[in-house]
Amino acid sequence: MTTPSFAGFYRALWGRDPFPWQERLANVVATRGWPAALDIPTGCGKTSTIEIALWHLISAPEGSAPRRIVYVVDRRLVVDGTARHARAIADAIARADAQSVLGRVAQRLRALGGGDEALQVVTLRGGVPRDHAWAGDPLQPLIVLSTVDQVGSRLLFRGYGVSNAMRPVHAALIARDALLLLDEAHLSEPFRQTVHTLRPFVTDGEGAAAVPSLQLVLLSATLPADAEERFTLDTADRNAPALAARLGADKLAQLTTTADQDDAFARHMCDQVQALLSAEADTVLVVCNRVASARRVFDTLQAHSGGALDLALLIGPSRAVQREEQTKQWIDRVRAGRERQQGHSGAKPFVLVATQCVEAGVDFDVDALVTESAPLDALRQRFGRLDRLGQAPNRGAVRAVVVHRQRRTEDPVYGDRIEHTWEWLTRHAEASSGKATRGAAKLLPVIDFGLDAMGARLQSLAPHELELLLTERPNAPRLLPHHVEAWSETSAGSDLPAPSLFLHGPRGAPPVRIGWRADLERMKDRVLQPVESREATAALSLLPPSPGELVEVSLGTLRRWMDDARHTGADLEADVPVAAEEGLRIVQVTGRSRQLFRERYDGSWERIGAAAVRPGDLLMAPASQGGCDEYGWAPDSSAIVEDVAEVAHEQYRGEWVHRVHPQVRPAEWSRIQRGIADGLDEHELLSQLRDAVVPPTHAGTRMTLAWYDPARSGGALVLRAGLGVRGREFEPESTAGDDGSFIAEPVALDEHLRDVEHWVDCFAARLAVGETERVALLLAARWHDVGKCDPAFQALLRGEDAVSRFDRRPLLAKSGERAWRYRAAAPLPRGWRHEVLSTVMAADLIGHEPVEVRDLSLWLIATHHGRGRLFFDEVGATSSPAGACVVAGQSVVRPAGVTAQEIMADHAERGERLAARYGAYGLAYLETILRLADHRASARAAATGGAA
Repeated sequence: MTTPSFAGFYRALWGRDPFPWQERLANVVATRGWPAALDIPTGCGKTSTIEIALWHLISAPEGSAPRRIVYVVDRRLVVDGTARHARAIADAIARADAQSVLGRVAQRLRALGGGDEALQVVTLRGGVPRDHAWAGDPLQPLIVLSTVDQVGSRLLFRGYGVSNAMRPVHAALIARDALLLLDEAHLSEPFRQTVHTLRPFVTDGEGAAAVPSLQLVLLSATLPADAEERFTLDTADRNAPALAARLGADKLAQLTTTADQDDAFARHMCDQVQALLSAEADTVLVVCNRVASARRVFDTLQAHSGGALDLALLIGPSRAVQREEQTKQWIDRVRAGRERQQGHSGAKPFVLVATQCVEAGVDFDVDALVTESAPLDALRQRFGRLDRLGQAPNRGAVRAVVVHRQRRTEDPVYGDRIEHTWEWLTRHAEASSGKATRGAAKLLPVIDFGLDAMGARLQSLAPHELELLLTERPNAPRLLPHHVEAWSETSAGSDLPAPSLFLHGPRGAPPVRIGWRADLERMKDRVLQPVESREATAALSLLPPSPGELVEVSLGTLRRWMDDARHTGADLEADVPVAAEEGLRIVQVTGRSRQLFRERYDGSWERIGAAAVRPGDLLMAPASQGGCDEYGWAPDSSAIVEDVAEVAHEQYRGEWVHRVHPQVRPAEWSRIQRGIADGLDEHELLSQLRDAVVPPTHAGTRMTLAWYDPARSGGALVLRAGLGVRGREFEPESTAGDDGSFIAEPVALDEHLRDVEHWVDCFAARLAVGETERVALLLAARWHDVGKCDPAFQALLRGEDAVSRFDRRPLLAKSGERAWRYRAAAPLPRGWRHEVLSTVMAADLIGHEPVEVRDLSLWLIATHHGRGRLFFDEVGATSSPAGACVVAGQSVVRPAGVTAQEIMADHAERGERLAARYGAYGLAYLETILRLADHRASARAAATGGAA
């Protein structure tokens, strides 16, 4: 394929030429690699680094440019604008004509990925178990939009929302063949330090596969003093008309003060909004430092506007399905590049109230800005949404107000940096006539936040003077080899040391994720009460939580809400780490204690109180507990929370789901109960439901019907239809246990082993795996499931409760039965693992191989479901008498009477030898190749069916 130039690729995507700096950076990347840091002002197109990385991938020799482009922003809300930008790239490539520039790009990407999809776009924000399709293929070109928490926890083998079994896979895919573009890097200093310290551990054992190791590129207009190899704008950029307009646009802001009381602050902010609207601003952005403050300002505007304003509220801790639906209604009012006009447009003025979630990467462009005072770097980001493209007609006019609370104590969010910044601003501001809060004319200080104007002022500051004006950058603890070793032993289950300390420093409040469901409670004595853990497990297993229905908040915030605790000051939840979180003084506890359901490592759910909540937990609350409204996190709200599970599931997985439950659809539930009482069987119920509720778009698709409660008394019913693009018949996460052996159709063991060996061979060749490692991987693929020949396990796969010694049917690898129902009756000892028996049998089958090959093969077989790193928590002995059978055309012997201690005698020592040879990440990457080959073979079998 003839690779287009970067300019040609960019024009094909967007119909315009790139900025000079973008084309220059693309040439630097192609010839010398990525610089360590990009010093580019906000509003100058930093997100185009995604296009540059993608162009580098298609133009460089295979294996020299990373396949996974990970764009990271340290915000709980991964910026929707950046995600839309990435999806627009993927959509343009996917629908391009084959002979066009983008069509040729699509061909190259498909060739790199070896599949039908040219480019995937994934958002990692509060991901939940079984929603990890991005981690299903080591070859697939990807653009990932993520937070520091999601990427960082994965990199440290402690992925939030990832099971212990899948954590090594996620760590390997972030550490190898991935480029991390860290936007607004000044917000993420501990993470930057941790990645820098981690690089020697990541590059250990690079020779196992010739793919690029992790690279971190910093993107910021406020880089740390020790940032190396900076790339910045030059004269050609400043002479480009579009950039010159953005850089030279004036952004005059008045500086005002108000009392620290919440009500007085909210009224003052609203007065400033009204003053700017009277000056013919059509769109106003209001930014507050805390979620509670933003809500109070929003409520005050709503109460006093008399319906004369179109209002919206945008906060980080919100549910994606609701936020996206609301954003569609107003995004065109503030989208950068929209047609602007002098004066009011004729529609109601639009006011968007927000938190810090709008600071990083949001492509908004407003006429006026009212912001709470903050450190200078945060203010400059907020002013980046004001006249973003330098196209506003009312130049020379005051278009912004900075409001400062007159505090007697240190600011709970930004500490003393906010006072240092305010003092510097007022010292450099000029007097200007403006409108006072009560309408009397007075002189107010004014300062220009334009990019060039503010940049010129900052050039005169010494580094230590500038540091006092910026958000405090906490330092990460020193990362030591034993930290990496402890994290990489994922089967041990220890979360110490806490990853959050290395991602955010000591002030970083670890996040937790929470969703709300109406079917997690039942009416008892005329009062809604939470169900038992067993019922919650059943309900949430049939309809697992999706990221679109979750809210992400800090650990301390959630614990205080669960205990209904009141503390000094307003709610401290913000879209940045809160400095005062650790020293918070609780002043009142009402006595009410909420209990929520937490997902356990094995997929079950347990009911817990506030003290038991841990960093990274996934929690589900009964809807009557309150705490959320249409805008997101609302700890003071006691209203029943809307259950959006079905909408989130359809949007995220492409599968239409319909629940019938007393608290979800009571009328339908009553009809179903009457039908059961009348003797209707399942087929008749399904037919009635299909006719009554299934939308026309899904009328012709396969239907399934499931019950929470087999007794059908007090449970619920779920109707499913239409697996879409994101739907999965086979979930890779389920291979943490033997549940991955139960799919739609049976698959013969020999067939599955051949398929896995085929995919391992494909992956190893494309990833340039070393010869020793390739041989070991192929042997591991050939024998990884040989332990499934155990007669008791075969009986389980066939859904039988007894073992036939003379069974001549072909051995199965996957069952088409819901065989897990018979697990209790199958004669398998407690803790039995088929991969452990496979390791014992494979030791005889490959005993003639060199020790390097044998060690790696046996380790890969033992860990191919993510267990046994470094120990198996529980290992049962072999379950059946000794015997022989034929697997993969070779006679194999099944031992009998082998104890758990004998089975795993050499396993830990083998792991230590391999970790010393390949490093923690190199070994995890080799495991990942086998495991994803196993997933790929199983997914194809689930989609096409297999023969037994």
